[in-house]
Amino acid sequence: MPKTAFDLCEKSQPIRHKLWLNRGTDEYWRLLRECDSRVTFQPPATDAQIATLKEYAGGTIPSCLEEFLRHTNGLRFHYDEILFSAEMIVDETESIRHMEDEGKHMPIDHLLFIGSSGDGDAFAFGKQLCGEWTFDVYWWDHEDDSRYSCASGTYDYVGAHVAWWHSNARIPDA
Repeated sequence: MPKTAFDLCEKSQPIRHKLWLNRGTDEYWRLLRECDSRVTFQPPATDAQIATLKEYAGGTIPSCLEEFLRHTNGLRFHYDEILFSAEMIVDETESIRHMEDEGKHMPIDHLLFIGSSGDGDAFAFGKQLCGEWTFDVYWWDHEDDSRYSCASGTYDYVGAHVAWWHSNARIPDA
């Protein structure tokens, strides 16, 4: 697996590691809230919102995504939509699937887009031929249509993304 910007940013690794070790626990949520004031949470997704997303996605979504949405229906870092709300996952997936340059990309109808980096790149879970969702989150580069695994599940993806932005000097503190 190639190294991603998340992996190459050495300054972000201590925060990412702490978050990874505490994934799924109350401590994860505390660390995520306290690591940077630019992280903003939304209220938890409702059962109806999750049911609508599941229906759109073919009946299921990755369990780690559902668990995350039950804590926060979307997560932002500064101006970056790290994790879309359940509704936005549907809207953004549809938008990307119906881009004007359709036909210039490999098929993307098996991807469920869950977040973005603000520069056009997006992050998605992939559905396998057997119909099950992969556990990995994939980074989709909109410029060259490359896709590569950047995280193991939603907790790692959000932790890596937040740690990367937190450690990245390109965004000044608000």
